[in-house]
Amino acid sequence: MVTPMPSIDIDQAKARNTAILRSYLDLFESLKFEEWGELWSEQGKFIIPYPVNQPPTIIAGKETLVEHFNTFKPIVAEMRFSDIDIIQATNSELFVVKMSNYVKATNGYEYKNKLVWFVKIEDDKISEILEYFDPVAYNQFVKELSA
Repeated sequence: MVTPMPSIDIDQAKARNTAILRSYLDLFESLKFEEWGELWSEQGKFIIPYPVNQPPTIIAGKETLVEHFNTFKPIVAEMRFSDIDIIQATNSELFVVKMSNYVKATNGYEYKNKLVWFVKIEDDKISEILEYFDPVAYNQFVKELSA
């Protein structure tokens, strides 16, 4: 016998997930990674499914996430996310985000990319983000930072 899925209010789920995402992006843009870390579950994972020069493919655990992203502070002068589109799944814990990002490095280099995230929420905390982006543009950014 198949157990029916509990009914969910998609609009309510999207509103909750939009609020979590907006807090995430606002804190990230402000480089407030200690506060940003509070949005993550203790075992949260940020996953980049294909290799690039940096960062690691999987960054796991709230403390490790905060530590990793704090390395952005000395190299980022400005960061913005725009063109944000949230696609709510029929499961209230899952949603997809399409967006653009812009980073101006402290050395003056300007980086732009398009992102697609698959986000999982558990107990109102981010438990996983699977991120896709243009690795060629990202690797050029990393190269410019090390020049």
